[in-house]
Amino acid sequence: HHNATIICTARHVTLTMPLNASILLDVQYTPSFAITRLPGFGIPIIEGMSVSLKCEVDSNPSSLPVWQRDNGPPPVEQSDDGWLNFTKISRNDSGWYKCYTRHISGVFSSIGYFLHARLNPDLELEAEALNGEATDSRKVEVQIGGAVTLECDGGCWGHGSGMEPAGGPGALVLGRVVYQDAGEYRCVAPDRKLQDTWRAQLPYQIKVTGGPMVHPESHPLKPLQSETLGEP
Repeated sequence: HHNATIICTARHVTLTMPLNASILLDVQYTPSFAITRLPGFGIPIIEGMSVSLKCEVDSNPSSLPVWQRDNGPPPVEQSDDGWLNFTKISRNDSGWYKCYTRHISGVFSSIGYFLHARLNPDLELEAEALNGEATDSRKVEVQIGGAVTLECDGGCWGHGSGMEPAGGPGALVLGRVVYQDAGEYRCVAPDRKLQDTWRAQLPYQIKVTGGPMVHPESHPLKPLQSETLGEP
């Protein structure tokens, strides 16, 4: 309801026209993050390529994004509008990237994204051709108890080396993430004719961080009837 307008109208027999009064709602809410990459996610990053990462923060009041790599400053300077621009990326730029922001409600952080710059594309492409699948993965870091959404166009999800069914078709939403949710997730083609094409898609590699959390279950309380104890 942020930025919504509420109008109050008064009508009376003595008024020739209704009277109106309006108010614009200013709803405060905590930050949410959106990370984008150029070139898009799933495209291998080769040394020497031009790569850009952007972090957008949606909050009220507004707050500015600040990039980090491996919990330290990034290797390139951040632009005013939240971009990290690598003119010629190198393997030294690889690492876990995330952004945080300072808000009136506290300090908030996005999930982590692992940026991996490849050294020798010819050898890796040869290995992919021999294996029939991609040798890299889309790595995502998520805090214990947090949530993450994995995108997939219509396929079903498998988890781990045994490809245990994890959900689908479509996007997979992991809520209240626990340590057992870590590992590899791969989206399986819904049609056998598409399996060779889909096999080349990069899987997701989920890394769960943070200390243990307890989510107590809520149960209705049943009052105990009091009993009157007689004298012996």
